[in-house]
Amino acid sequence: MADSTGENSKSTQSLVQWAGAKIAAYKSASGDWRSQATDAYAVVAGDQWDPTDKSDLEADSRPVFVFNRVAGFLRGICGLETASRNQVQLYGREINDSGSSDILNAAVSYVRDGCDADDEESDAFKDMLICGLGWTETLYTTEEDPDGQIVIERIDPLHMRWDQSARKRGLADSRWRSRRKWLPVSVIEDVWGKEKAKQVTSELEGDGEDTEEMASQPHDATAARNYDSDTQGSVRSNNGVPVEQFQYVRTSVFMRVQNPLTGAVEELPKDEYNILVKRLGERGIILSGRQVKHREYRQMIYTGGVVLEEGPLPCCGWTFNVITGMRDRNNGIWYGFIRDLIDPQRWINKFFSSMADVVASQAKGGLLAEVDAFVSTKNAEEDWANPRSVVWLKRGGLEKIKERTSAGVPAGISQLLDFTVSSLPDVAGVNLEFLGMAGREQPGVLEHQRKQAAIATLAEFFNALRLYRKQQGRVLLEFIDAFISDGRLIRITGEQNAKYVPLVRQDGTLKYDIVVDEAPNSPDQKDRTWGALMQLLPGASAMGLPIPPDIIQYAPFPQALIDKWLEFSQQGMNGLPPEAKQQMQQMQQQLQALQQENEKLKSKKEESMAKIQQDGQQAQASLSLDEQRFQAEMQLKFAQLQAEVQLQEKKLMAEMQLKRQEMGLKAEIQREQASYDASSTAQASA
Repeated sequence: MADSTGENSKSTQSLVQWAGAKIAAYKSASGDWRSQATDAYAVVAGDQWDPTDKSDLEADSRPVFVFNRVAGFLRGICGLETASRNQVQLYGREINDSGSSDILNAAVSYVRDGCDADDEESDAFKDMLICGLGWTETLYTTEEDPDGQIVIERIDPLHMRWDQSARKRGLADSRWRSRRKWLPVSVIEDVWGKEKAKQVTSELEGDGEDTEEMASQPHDATAARNYDSDTQGSVRSNNGVPVEQFQYVRTSVFMRVQNPLTGAVEELPKDEYNILVKRLGERGIILSGRQVKHREYRQMIYTGGVVLEEGPLPCCGWTFNVITGMRDRNNGIWYGFIRDLIDPQRWINKFFSSMADVVASQAKGGLLAEVDAFVSTKNAEEDWANPRSVVWLKRGGLEKIKERTSAGVPAGISQLLDFTVSSLPDVAGVNLEFLGMAGREQPGVLEHQRKQAAIATLAEFFNALRLYRKQQGRVLLEFIDAFISDGRLIRITGEQNAKYVPLVRQDGTLKYDIVVDEAPNSPDQKDRTWGALMQLLPGASAMGLPIPPDIIQYAPFPQALIDKWLEFSQQGMNGLPPEAKQQMQQMQQQLQALQQENEKLKSKKEESMAKIQQDGQQAQASLSLDEQRFQAEMQLKFAQLQAEVQLQEKKLMAEMQLKRQEMGLKAEIQREQASYDASSTAQASA
């Protein structure tokens, strides 16, 4: 829609034609997405076979198995979202907004609890995982509460239409959004009056194209109150008409001027500004202004060419809020977690069905026999499998019989089986530790790390949920200010216990920052926070740090017990007499003095231990030095002793050598003496 003032002057009929053209363009461009979304919902529900393949298998009496593993992965992610839900928190932008923000935060909880918004948004998150888009609508109704109630309810994604040129997350850059639902003429008469019901032409009741389109879509149970008195809540095309709830953006031009009387800055429509400038100019007053543009969100409800309602929305934003998954850039469509798993899931079914057929069709025993092998063919057929009977053969019959053999399992089937089983976790990026199905022994720390790694692969989906909560939180804040700021009592909790305060509309209450934080009442957040506190509190108590009573809100206790605990903690001091309070204060001071003295004793003890440790180190060093000295002396004495032994050995060797020489001389002298005596005797005898 063009950003021009000419758009504002369009007639209602031309607006209907423009909306019809946008929806017609959507239908021609969204065929692939609608087909993929329908297949994704079917796969999750267990309808995972192509109709042609299934009919061929059934015609051949072959098995058709469905092992729905996709649903398990989807339940695991949805369970993670349920266990770690976030909540919207409002923080004031100005100094004195803290009190108002507490009231508005309590109002947000009041509205969301009253319409079960958490469950509706969990269903929308599941839709996003399946088809890529999850829708909710924020509306105000008096059907269940006469005083009025804000409701957040989930919408079937296949009932929605949107601007196909939108590319940002949350469809933040879309120019229009629309929802189609079928309403009986009686409902149109009750809501918009008899005159509008009469204008609805009879040709619209039973539009063949629309009936066929709606019949192919999943049923939206949340819109059951809009249907006729049909126990099944089904759309009855012969008693209803397609109603289009079309929301769009219109850009209006304003002039920002300064009021010459009050000095305040005001904004005027450009037409009124031109008239005012002309009148003031006649009086000689010159008025100058600055042109600004504002987005105006409007809604038109129509059927056929009959406009049932048209006007601005009660908020500066869409009442149709969406959670977007991943975007297919080339095709310009959004898709979810399930799309990547459809082919692996169908492959698993085909693989196991084919293997079951192969095993079932192979031979399992039996004989190959010639006609004249048995004495009685009938008895052989009856008694062959009986181990107690005797099957009589003719002569040479053993050579005419052969047992049938099975072809066996095809080669490589084990590798193919492993690939088939691991294909889904590999494609999904979600391991078995995330699902709690890892059948191997491993340390708990490693399993936790692998689970966190799987959660990191899903961060894109949870980030989209956080963006949705911000967008929907801004709309909800404006709905609260517009519809239920009527003085009704809102329960808030604070330092002075829970109390009820009136919710009253105030100027400037919409200047708040929307922050998405983890909800303290989510089971996973409570367990993690309480576990961390149990490790931190003993050390904090030993250091004398004060412990706030609000930590009891994170205890895994029933809410009634937590409220009672907080009530007693607040009333504990208030219900005591002054003497008891004084005694308790004195006891606290004494306790602090004892804690300080304990800290001093601890420091002295640490100093003594340090001194003892230092003395021990010095003694150990002195002992080590003495040992080194003793070893040096021993080595010196050993060397001296070894030198003396070597000297004695040398002396002994010299003495022995001298004695040998003396003995040799004596022997030689004796030999010479004997020779001389012999020669003397010989001469004498001669």
